[in-house]
Amino acid sequence: MNKFKNQPFFNVFIRFYLTFFIVVVLFKIIVKTFQSGFEAMKAQYLAPDQFQNFIYVYAVLAMFYGVFMTVYYKFIKK
Repeated sequence: MNKFKNQPFFNVFIRFYLTFFIVVVLFKIIVKTFQSGFEAMKAQYLAPDQFQNFIYVYAVLAMFYGVFMTVYYKFIKK
C-alpha cells in the first residue's frame, strides 16, 4: 500500500518540496566550493544582490518538483 495515499496533499507536498530544496541548494554550494573555492561561491551565491535570485530559482524548481511528485504518489501510483 502506498503510504502517501492517506496523508493530506499539503503534507506530502511539503515533504517533497523541502527535501528537494535542501538537497539541491546544499549540492550547488558544495560543488561550487570545491570547484572554485569558498570566496568564489560566496561571491556568486551568497552576495547580497545574488542571494535572493539563488534562493528564488531553486524554490520555484522545488515547488514544481513537489507538486509533480505529490500528484504522482497520491493519484497515479498504485
